[in-house]
Amino acid sequence: MTEGSLYVTAQIEPDDAASGFSCGKHPLDDYFKRHAVLNDRAGIGRAYVLRRAEKDPAELPNVLGFYTLSMAVAESRRSRRCSRRSCRGFRCLSR
Repeated sequence: MTEGSLYVTAQIEPDDAASGFSCGKHPLDDYFKRHAVLNDRAGIGRAYVLRRAEKDPAELPNVLGFYTLSMAVAESRRSRRCSRRSCRGFRCLSR
């Protein structure tokens, strides 16, 4: 992080999942609360959270957003089949 940065990103911690974060999209909120930490620890994907900085107003939630990076590859010809059913225990989201 560079000095003077407005944002604080860090790898997800177990407490983050219980922080009350909500983006308003149920599938994303559900993933964050139920799977982000577990998938991060299992090495399926690395989850990072955008945290409120110390100088930010205390009214802001501790977790402002999140993203996940994964080395998984989905071939387009297989993605149609995957979007119609669960793939090996992972729920596939379609547009």
